[in-house]
Amino acid sequence: MNLNYSNSINFIKEMAAGVFFALIVFFPMVVKAQGIPVKKERRVITSHPHQSYKGGFQGAIQLFAGYDSNLTYGSDKLDPNGDGQNNIYEKAIPALSLRLAPSVKWVTPQLHKRSEASTKLQYGIELGGIFRQPYETTTPNGAYNDLRVAGFLKGVLFYKPSRHFRLQIYEEMNRYSEPHYLLNKDYTQSWIQNSVGAYMTVIPGDGLLDFVLNYNMDFNYFEQEELNSANRVAHTFGFRTQYRFLPQSFIWFAANYNIYQYLENSESRNSMPIKLYGGLSTPLWLKFALTVGGGYGFALSGTMPQTWLAMANLTYSLSSKYKIGLGYNHDYSDSLIGSYNDTHNFYLLGIMPFTPKILLQGKLGYRLENNYDIYYGYTTDNPTSRTDNIFFLQLMASYKINKNFAARLSYNFMMDKTPYTATSSINPDPTINTAIDNDPSFMKHEVYLSISYFF
Repeated sequence: MNLNYSNSINFIKEMAAGVFFALIVFFPMVVKAQGIPVKKERRVITSHPHQSYKGGFQGAIQLFAGYDSNLTYGSDKLDPNGDGQNNIYEKAIPALSLRLAPSVKWVTPQLHKRSEASTKLQYGIELGGIFRQPYETTTPNGAYNDLRVAGFLKGVLFYKPSRHFRLQIYEEMNRYSEPHYLLNKDYTQSWIQNSVGAYMTVIPGDGLLDFVLNYNMDFNYFEQEELNSANRVAHTFGFRTQYRFLPQSFIWFAANYNIYQYLENSESRNSMPIKLYGGLSTPLWLKFALTVGGGYGFALSGTMPQTWLAMANLTYSLSSKYKIGLGYNHDYSDSLIGSYNDTHNFYLLGIMPFTPKILLQGKLGYRLENNYDIYYGYTTDNPTSRTDNIFFLQLMASYKINKNFAARLSYNFMMDKTPYTATSSINPDPTINTAIDNDPSFMKHEVYLSISYFF
């Protein structure tokens, strides 16, 4: 059972796009390189690819029906340590799943253009909910069949008084709710993440040089008492500057300063890492673009490492909509289950609209993650480091039925393989005063069909 699966889920959600090979086309285009650390803006309010954009009040109702092969992220190894202690909680529990996701928003006419809008002020607000009802028959009393409720509230404002200055202010609040077998009250892990921040871009003179400053504060709050030690406030200060020396080529420098503050055990878990990057972004040829960079990270306090940073992204674009990308990055960050994690990420992605009504997307990837000084939820006799090999695949095909309806078929695969096992200090059954063995490895398949109604 993976006690760190919420981090993995968020990582996978951030990876939207796909893996499709396209036919060769014969018209040239110049491709802009992307992927520089410290973005120029944050995408807050977005629309379904098949939803027509308009200003004012609009919304969507999405209904999902599908199958999850491993609702609880179980390893399916009932005796992880081979000591004859049968652990029924490691069982992979399959389930049917229904999700209802209504949302409404009010936006100005050019908000979808964000900082490229022709008017000075653009803003919007969005409210949505996610109601998920699983149905499993593996447990005697359907322990995981409770309704789980998530939702979000988002707001954003763009201000551009001239071509020399841009400002974005935003706030996002999300509530998540996922199954978790260690929480015996309702077998649910729920947490709130609130992000608030701003991006400021200054473009002096002729526009060859620009500067970006950003600030973001994340607040993570876990509703279950057993997980309170993961409650955290994270401040991020970012700086980026780039110089354009050819029509689409840039030399860039970026820096991040983070302050991680835990509400419990702060003396041993707080940290202040600094990351410095430099690199080059340039078209290689008419349809290829490359971003490469590297850097160094260290910490002013805490147990963060001193280590190298690297990134590389190669993009091939057949047009403004047909894209295939290949990428790698090495990074480290704060870990909710330990002092920090060190990651190597490899991915192949693509997006391809075959017709104005049919869109194919997908992503294939591998993530090597090492967590150090593991803290949360374990006794002192367990290993203090953990290595995870995470493989994932996402495929999605959507079809625009008409201006108000769209259908989507999606498939997600994820596998986490780790030799790490540990003894949990918590037993889900309050009548049993013994610890249980935990194996974080898991494999799961998800298939969903959805219908969306736009208004």
